[in-house]
Amino acid sequence: MGDDWCAAPLNLISVGQNNLSALQQQAYMKFVDTLKRLVRNSFRSTDLIAKLVQTLSNELAAVKAKLDKLIEARDNQSTAVNERLDKLIEARDSQSTAVNERLDKLIEARDNQSTAVNERLDKLIEAFEERSRAINERLDKLIANENLQYYVQRVQVDLHRKLLRVLTENRPLHPVAKSTGPSSIYICHGGHEHDRTYAENVAEYLAERKVECVEIELSEDGLRPELEQCLDEPAIGVLGFGSQLDHSWLGSGSFLAIAARRQVPVIQWILDHPSVRWPEFSNSTPANSRFLLNSDHSKNYFDRYCMPGCITATISGVGPNKRSRIDRLSRELFLDRDIKCLIALSLNRAGRTAQDTQADLAALDSSLAEAVGEAVELARFDLIQPLEIHLAAILESRGLALPNQVFNACFRLVEESVQLFRRRKIFSIARDYPVIIQSDEAATSLLQGAVATCLENISMQLTISRMRSCRAVLSVSYLNDMIHDRTMNGWNAGCVNIVEDNLAHRRILRHGVNALLFRYDDDSLRECLDIVCHKPERAYAIAEAGLLLRDDPRVRFAGYDNILALGRRSPSSDTLMSTMPRAE
Repeated sequence: MGDDWCAAPLNLISVGQNNLSALQQQAYMKFVDTLKRLVRNSFRSTDLIAKLVQTLSNELAAVKAKLDKLIEARDNQSTAVNERLDKLIEARDSQSTAVNERLDKLIEARDNQSTAVNERLDKLIEAFEERSRAINERLDKLIANENLQYYVQRVQVDLHRKLLRVLTENRPLHPVAKSTGPSSIYICHGGHEHDRTYAENVAEYLAERKVECVEIELSEDGLRPELEQCLDEPAIGVLGFGSQLDHSWLGSGSFLAIAARRQVPVIQWILDHPSVRWPEFSNSTPANSRFLLNSDHSKNYFDRYCMPGCITATISGVGPNKRSRIDRLSRELFLDRDIKCLIALSLNRAGRTAQDTQADLAALDSSLAEAVGEAVELARFDLIQPLEIHLAAILESRGLALPNQVFNACFRLVEESVQLFRRRKIFSIARDYPVIIQSDEAATSLLQGAVATCLENISMQLTISRMRSCRAVLSVSYLNDMIHDRTMNGWNAGCVNIVEDNLAHRRILRHGVNALLFRYDDDSLRECLDIVCHKPERAYAIAEAGLLLRDDPRVRFAGYDNILALGRRSPSSDTLMSTMPRAE
């Protein structure tokens, strides 16, 4: 390239040089020389950079060629490796197929062996079942013989006892003089704690009336030769709880039928609502049984829907028990009691749960289900009338005529639903107070996190005894005209009774004077609990007034005379007395 490109500028500089001084010309010359050197150095640098770039390009091409060869070699090696791996996988697959075939054959052989073993086991089990059936048949015969022998022995013992008594008294086996009349009552029960408590109450009443009673504990099975003694000598009657006597048998047949032939009155006391317990009876007839019911409402229901034409009478519940009775009540003793209020209520009743009730309601056809539901809505706040009138009126308005058995089943669902509603209502309020709630496991979910103390499955006799340590007792009744035995025990113990504002209580109680009454459609229960939990002086005044009722004949053993009257009554007798409390 040379220095030609800068000749023009240098010429221009030469032209201007003539106009400068010597010193300025000398400086310009140095500048021009420096500029020329810079230009020459710049061209040399450019040449060197071009040569370097060329050299690097050549080296890069050589490296790229070597990399291409290396990659080609690696590709060839990878192809070889893949071919070897494919062959190896193919070999493994072949081996796996062979192994699977051998395993299939082995499993098939095991299945065959298992089938053979199962067949042998089935034959062995069948042989054992046949032997078991034969053994059971022999055991049944042996048990039957043992029962028969036991029965014969009991009869022999009773005969020996009678013979010894006759010899001791030195009188003939068949006396010539006829007895002046029966003078004793037999109380029969299955030994349950509740039954024992009821029997104690009846025995206490009979002792006051100077009537002899004999208590018989029934065996668990239906064969009950112990009942023979009820037939040996004349008796006022044989009293049983629930359907226990209905399911009692002697060696020669049904106890009820034999007692009827011997003209021994059998009295069966239905302790719950008849709709709940009547399905348990199967051998009772108007000819062989007389029935005791807990109120007029209960008796009327039984006469209409259970056994029309049967001899029946009423009694005011099972009465107070001696365990709850205190000697005296004072302000100091009352205020010293550590339990402000005792509420003993179960949600499960008569072996049934809320789920059982719901399932039975769901099983009804639509017309019956609607009628039952409507009856529940009308009955749950009704504390005066017999609750069955609501169901009967609804069925009549719909033109539905039900046989008694079906009506009983439907009304039982009404009664259970009403009681569930009422008891849950009580729990929903009482949970906020410092009280003791005794219930069952079904109430646990309703009482979680409650202020109240919750106890499960407490016995009847412990509950009765505990009342002497309580300031108040809350009770409910499944009949609007019945005073519950827990209320009677509350008076016995000197407690404030918190009870429903129902027909029976209105006749003998005054709210705030000798008891506290509540309803389910207002805040009256909350007001009652406020008094017994937070106003002890007022609570004591109510308890003191209530204590005067514990020996009131309208309360204590009211209707118990009907036990004796039922035994002495002939089928043509007049109707027995009512036990509905009368207002004074």
